Amino acid sequence: MPLTKVLITVKTYPAISTKYEELVCTAGFTEDGKWVRIYPVQFRKKPYNEQYSKYEWIEVDLIRNKNDFRPETYRPITHNTPINVLSKIPPEVKSFLLCKNTKIIESTTLPICKK
Repeated sequence: MPLTKVLITVKTYPAISTKYEELVCTAGFTEDGKWVRIYPVQFRKKPYNEQYSKYEWIEVDLIRNKNDFRPETYRPITHNTPINVLSKIPPEVKSFLLCKNTKIIESTTLPICKK
């Protein structure tokens, strides 16, 4: 999975790690509606402009995380792999629609699904 656009919908509290010091697990949906778990991410070590929030579109180079048995788990290629924060769903939008097996299309107010 090369450069991938992901709508972040889940972000965990940082966890202490002996190998990586501190890690965050995040997850979301790709543009085609595929569920993706991104782990590990050294979130607090990222530059401020790469620190994303829930309900933001990000773009990152991902590869399959072979240390995890879950098929949806990917990781950045390296811990220094840049994360591009693209856009945020406006805070006044309380809900949005994500459809399984459909393509997510960005609009000015919220992502919508198209079959």
